[in-house]
This record gives sequence, structure tokens and C-alpha cells, in this order.
Amino acid sequence: MPKILIVDDEKQILAAINRLLKDKFEVLTAERMSDAFSILEHNDVDVIVSDYNLNDSINGSDFLNMVSKKWPHITRIILTGYSESHIAKDALNRAGVFRFITKPWDDENFIYIVSEAVKRSGVIKKNIELLKEIEEQNKKDAHMLSVISLYDK
Repeated sequence: MPKILIVDDEKQILAAINRLLKDKFEVLTAERMSDAFSILEHNDVDVIVSDYNLNDSINGSDFLNMVSKKWPHITRIILTGYSESHIAKDALNRAGVFRFITKPWDDENFIYIVSEAVKRSGVIKKNIELLKEIEEQNKKDAHMLSVISLYDK
């Protein structure tokens, strides 16, 4: 079952999203960034939905930007009560956010967006695996070429 991490400093929001998603996904929640990082260290999370306004010293875009550097396969979604374009632009440019969900949200749309994000994470994970396989094969091929060139001398 795909793992979804919800980061929001409002317990009611965390509870509402958990109720909404728990039948389709494994839902993990964090009220603080530090808790979110701890969860990420110990779980293979597919999608993060983070509120833009966190009570921490940084906003959701900054947080998701940090996440993207360490866990590039995780698809990132911003949850916000604001519909201001500078928030969207900031999140897209710095954190590579996949989608935005505005509060209050439509339940069906929320589930659809998270489902699409899970699919995207799966594709990214597969691409990362394929790149690793290609790198391994290239190393083997380079080694074989060096061995062959020794015999040609």
C-alpha cells in the first residue's frame, strides 16, 4: 500500500485527511518538520502533502525543497488556504511541487491528485532503478574493455 505523509500543524486537518485517505493509502502524519524528517528516514514514502504555512521557521515550499534533495522520488504536493499565484510560483520553482490543493478541498479531487502523485512516484522510482542498472552495466562494460585491451597488446 502506498505511503502518504501529511505535514500540517493543525491536528484537525491531519485527522480529516487521514479519514479521507486511509482506505486507499497508508497515511503517516506529522505536525512538525522535525517529525516529518524522522518519518522520512524510517519509511519509504511515496507522496508528501505539506501545508504551505507551517509553524516552523520555514514554509512548506522550503520544506519540500529540502525533501526533494534527499528523496527525489517522492512526489510533493502543497496544501494551502491561499490561492495567491506567488505561492504557486515559489513552490513550483524551488520545490518542484507536483500539484496544489486548496483548503477547503474537494474530497474526490484530493484523492485523485494523491493517486496521480503515487503513480508519478512509481515512475520516478523505476527510472532511478533503470539508471542504476545502466550505470552498473557501463562499469562492467568498461572493465571488460580494459581487460580485452590488455590481451590485445
